[in-house]
Amino acid sequence: MRLFVAIPLCHAAKAAIEDVQGGLDQGRLVPEENWHVTLAFLDDQPREVLEPLNDALASIRLPSFEIAFADAEIKGGKKAELAWLRVADHLELTALQSAVRGAVRSCGIVMPRARFRPHVTLSRFGRASNPLQPRLAAWLSGTNPHRAGPFPVEAFSLYQSTLTPSGPIYDELARYPLASVSGAA
Repeated sequence: MRLFVAIPLCHAAKAAIEDVQGGLDQGRLVPEENWHVTLAFLDDQPREVLEPLNDALASIRLPSFEIAFADAEIKGGKKAELAWLRVADHLELTALQSAVRGAVRSCGIVMPRARFRPHVTLSRFGRASNPLQPRLAAWLSGTNPHRAGPFPVEAFSLYQSTLTPSGPIYDELARYPLASVSGAA
């Protein structure tokens, strides 16, 4: 099973993403139902890992928090691979990502060391195609600076990713609520 852990997005966050993606007419646009902020990509894992992974993720006890979107960016330099909307730096988001990675490792899943660059993917550009750079540059300059939010983060989820010729299909396997801080004094 191809698995990942991510933050599902609220309706208001999706509306903000739609505004940014709306001007993008290049690549394979990521559909709204696939928008999320990845915390950990686990790649292919055996089914036997699901129960201990679920238990480890369910044991994470952190408060809910808010995120905001920053600028749109292109990953890949001259050979563009992705267009994404970057999530602004948040200590709470980094703490959640660290806790998720710890829970994943506690289940014996090896994860490569990688810099955490929280984002929502807007479009993917095929390996064989090179998007028209002037149009992409115009979209970026028309989009940036882009600030949206804050948006609530009240849970994170474990997803299964199934690759198909028309793009991946993401199925939420479990959702893990974060502690509400609204009643805190």
